[in-house]
Amino acid sequence: RTFDTIVATKVAVANRKLYVDREEGFIGWSLRGNEQVGECSDIDDIIVFRQDGTMQVTKVADKKFVGKGILHAGVWKKGDDRTIYHLIYQDGTSGPSYMKRFAVTAITRDKEYHLTGGSKGSKVLHFSANPDGAAELVQVLLRPRPNLRKTKFDVDFAKLAVKGRGSKGNLLTRHLVSKIVLKERGASTLGAIPIWFDETVRRLNDSGHGRYLGRFSGDDKVLAVLTSGEYLLLPFALSTHFPDEAVTVVKWDPETVMNVVYWEGEKQQYQVKRFTVDAAKDPVRFITEHPDSRMVVHSLEADPRIRVSYDKRSTDRDDEEVALGSFIAVKGVKALGNRLTPAKVKDIELLDPVFTPITPEQEEMQGLLISEDEIGNLEAPEEEGLEESPVKQYLRARREEDGDDPDQPIIGFKPGKQITLEME
Repeated sequence: RTFDTIVATKVAVANRKLYVDREEGFIGWSLRGNEQVGECSDIDDIIVFRQDGTMQVTKVADKKFVGKGILHAGVWKKGDDRTIYHLIYQDGTSGPSYMKRFAVTAITRDKEYHLTGGSKGSKVLHFSANPDGAAELVQVLLRPRPNLRKTKFDVDFAKLAVKGRGSKGNLLTRHLVSKIVLKERGASTLGAIPIWFDETVRRLNDSGHGRYLGRFSGDDKVLAVLTSGEYLLLPFALSTHFPDEAVTVVKWDPETVMNVVYWEGEKQQYQVKRFTVDAAKDPVRFITEHPDSRMVVHSLEADPRIRVSYDKRSTDRDDEEVALGSFIAVKGVKALGNRLTPAKVKDIELLDPVFTPITPEQEEMQGLLISEDEIGNLEAPEEEGLEESPVKQYLRARREEDGDDPDQPIIGFKPGKQITLEME
């Protein structure tokens, strides 16, 4: 690892559980028995939203009073413009209701901010915190009254622009609201974000530190493979902390096949297995539960090779290479797998990478990959008034570099009718 300037807030480990007592208005890591809302470090800032429409950011502590009626409490990072908050509030005791979307990127610590119009008696009707700007569809139920024909309607927050926290918001209704129900939580309304993994602090970042993982959006996940023989699928939130046991951290691909060689404790032998990394909320164990079972090597490559070195004291068998892709078919994650060899093994070495790192440039090039049908349409004219697509521009430039000229075809440029010549 290279030496660099270390920022305390970046290397701080989220080793505390954050609890909240909503009714009494306390937050902290010592409030065991109350609701756990996340994890934090000793020096994190916590953002708090209350039912009266006020907000503040304060330093975390073992126990701290932040005001009664807590709606939401969580770790806050300066400059975070990816967490979008949705708010519907009633202005005053009988005033109209407004709706707004906003981010909180900068504040004065411990200062109280009014997110409503500030009128006495204002109250929050709906609130949500949405990492990566996820959209929401809510149904608004109005209080019945004479001559009121429409008593319910839907609101799609995706159609609402993200503004500053101090904005009044858009008028929702002048009638009294009885209830607001969440109908659907949608995908991210923000563009895909490039993410890096910093091995030093074991965290994700969007500032280019560490190894590039790819562009993330919506429900994308990060795959972490642990030395214990388990895998985790974690959100790409920048607050996500990866344990030291996570030896492989990559962007999750639902089509990924994991190749594993492990020592099976009960049978006392090496097993080989291949399985797809399926979606899961909890850690998934892919080796047996026996206390002596342990993962030896793993790879996310398509057909990785291993070198098996045998104990020459018990066998005269030559060392050999084994291609795992042809050794065993892909099975379920709970499958025991196939026995690697009955001979006594001295060492097992992975000859291919655990995974192939990707760069932003490679990812951009992969975005240009197209099907054979699209390649076949390279000569098709564009619709009038439209520019040639970037894919066609790229392929045309490549062909020009190779020296192929469609206007002056050479023999073999296009397939033609086969001719048989009889020579005397």
